[in-house]
Amino acid sequence: MHKSVTKGFTLIELLVVIAIIGILASIVLVSLNSARTKSRDANRVASLKEMGKAIQVADADPAIAIAGCTTAGAKANTCTGPTPVAFSKYGDPSAGTGGTACTVALASAVGSATCQYSIAKSGTPGAAFVAGATTQDYRICSILEGGNTSYGGTAATFGAVHVGSDTGGSVIAGC
Repeated sequence: MHKSVTKGFTLIELLVVIAIIGILASIVLVSLNSARTKSRDANRVASLKEMGKAIQVADADPAIAIAGCTTAGAKANTCTGPTPVAFSKYGDPSAGTGGTACTVALASAVGSATCQYSIAKSGTPGAAFVAGATTQDYRICSILEGGNTSYGGTAATFGAVHVGSDTGGSVIAGC
């Protein structure tokens, strides 16, 4: 008697392999999402530092008004600034150049939506924004998706960070 032997995988074996591949793919996607969040936050911090340095370079005595920012908490990319400051190229990595300006209320809302860099006259972090920023009296705010604990933040300030005339070019918690 001659028996024919078939070679191949059973349906169960194929389903097990597909399930394992699916689990591995989901793990990879979760870690990629975390890396993307960290990347966007690093981009935000770098942009804040660059904008702060640009304002310091343009500074003169007497202080120069940051042109185009006439409202409290204006979107930084709408300000024309003193020459050679060009804020128009700065946009939040998640929102591009659109969206609303970061506000104190957004900064204290855990998991808040992304917002545009906002610029105002310097003041107490958490206090309402004031119009009339100058090269010697300003703060530029953003909100980090991953939180701001590495910048001295707490649950009350969640992801809010700023650079300004009061920070010496450093990015610190609060907005």
